[in-house]
Amino acid sequence: MIIDFHAHILPGLDHGCDDVLTCYKQLENAARYNVDYIVSTSHYTPYLETISSFLKRRDLSIKELYTIYEDWMPKIMPAAEVLIYSNIDKDKDLLNLCAVNTNTLLIEMPVGIWSDEIVNTLRSITLLSDVKVVLAHVDRYLVSEMKKIEYLELKYQINASALCSIKTRRRAVELLRNDKTIALGSDIHGIKSGYSQFHKSLKYANKYKPKLMASASKILEINLNEVNT
Repeated sequence: MIIDFHAHILPGLDHGCDDVLTCYKQLENAARYNVDYIVSTSHYTPYLETISSFLKRRDLSIKELYTIYEDWMPKIMPAAEVLIYSNIDKDKDLLNLCAVNTNTLLIEMPVGIWSDEIVNTLRSITLLSDVKVVLAHVDRYLVSEMKKIEYLELKYQINASALCSIKTRRRAVELLRNDKTIALGSDIHGIKSGYSQFHKSLKYANKYKPKLMASASKILEINLNEVNT
């Protein structure tokens, strides 16, 4: 099973997918490269809207997606890419942003230096009951900042682009060696690069590919009968 853990494919929900035509092309391309499962991690930005508002928009976008969905396309698991923000750990609705039918929450950290407040907020999220935190595209973050959170109980997701670039491949492979790295994501926005880069990254992942797919499947508690209903 090939799982894309991080993708922006829901029509009109964020800048990753403008409309159903873009969505169709994204899913068509994913199927061409034998992707079986896509976690749709549309951006949730806390200071722009409430979680309730985001979920209502996501529901409408999912309904729109299924007007063009065909059985040969990858299975879809709705989720969110949650930008960390001060005190978001105190939002009673936070866990509603977990991937559907799981307790897995994808968190995006800021680029650059992390304040103590942000690190403490992340720590508080990891301490919430029954939540499994996965950090989005950890290949983007400064090594110095990653050291600040080494002690926390969380997992890592890396982007396909990090494996495909000579400039970032060495660090990406180092991250693959880390047991906390459990998933690979296309982080697809639009259709420019399609899924060719994701397919290419799986070749660079090499011996780590089975581990990534098995661990992603486990943390997502995949049940194809429950998703897509």
